[in-house]
Amino acid sequence: PNNSLNKLIVDLDKAPRDAEGRVTFWADLHVIAPKERARGNGVALFDIPNRGRKNALRDFNRAPPSFDPSAPLDLGDGFLMQQGYTLVWVGWQFDIPHRAGVVGLEAPPATDNGKPITGRISTTFTPNSADPTYSLSDLGRYADTTHYPPVDLADPTRSLVVRDGFLGGPHPIPRDQWQFGRLKDGQVIPDASAIYLKSGFQPGHFYALSYEARGAVVAGVGLAALRDLASAIKRQTNLPVGARFVYASGPSQDGRLLREFLYEGFNADEQGQRAFDGVIANIAGAARGGDFNARFARPNGLGFFVASLFPYLDLDQKDPITGRTDGIEAKLTPEQRPKIFYTNSSGEYWGGGRAAALIHTTLDGREDVKESENVRI
Repeated sequence: PNNSLNKLIVDLDKAPRDAEGRVTFWADLHVIAPKERARGNGVALFDIPNRGRKNALRDFNRAPPSFDPSAPLDLGDGFLMQQGYTLVWVGWQFDIPHRAGVVGLEAPPATDNGKPITGRISTTFTPNSADPTYSLSDLGRYADTTHYPPVDLADPTRSLVVRDGFLGGPHPIPRDQWQFGRLKDGQVIPDASAIYLKSGFQPGHFYALSYEARGAVVAGVGLAALRDLASAIKRQTNLPVGARFVYASGPSQDGRLLREFLYEGFNADEQGQRAFDGVIANIAGAARGGDFNARFARPNGLGFFVASLFPYLDLDQKDPITGRTDGIEAKLTPEQRPKIFYTNSSGEYWGGGRAAALIHTTLDGREDVKESENVRI
């Protein structure tokens, strides 16, 4: 944890240490490699798990979805195998269920003098029915807050706000009209995983919940898991898997993760050498994840309007409002930068607030800009 390149990990200094002074964690690993390494193409392709799911065989091999691709039919048309790739899935995300075939990670807790860290968190949801109880676990894979229960179910500072739509005006709901709990047999049972609203929730309306939570973990070790395994596969000779080059590919959430990975400088390993040699960030738009390496991180979020996070270009650009100059690859030396493909659809240009044009235009959108030599769009 004293390595300067590991200080990128938020709250690493608040994680427990073992007898050797190290921070420990574990991640799931799944590899499909050529039976005869000499017949491989020397490239390991990391398929960044999307909420624990394996997508490369679907995306590249036209295979059916599978949590445990082991049978011949799970490999689709075999394209990646015919090309000689080694496929790697390693868990980076702590907030997904640990079950067979799902690729996740167990992150260490973040503590302050041995006590769990507390802090205020917020989440949003849109109910589909007019029930008086809304289960926070219904936020499902996109914004589950059950990892961070309230410090106090009767917290006097908690708040619930409703809007007619995403951009509608806020209407605070009085605290005596709602509570953490669920209606059962005519009684409201206190429950940290649900909200009870006396008048019932309005379907299609936009609710925002805020409260003091506990249970923070060092989520950023997931980025270190990707970095360190990529480096080890290239540089350690005693592993059952090896490669000359390592690529990373991922869509949507994973594309945002890869842009954040580059921006925070994780493509430099603990020795300052390049981790990934190539990156394919698909349908990320101009967004990068603001919730992957943070206290009370919630990586499952859909990333709406996270394109408000400057910078957008790989090359340095100046924000004329703040005067700040920054770039996606600003923390990496030329030797540490990978070759990058950014691919987007009309959805990233026009929907979800991901503003894909910002990766190749000026901030005012009036003209195209020169992109880095290692980037293709």
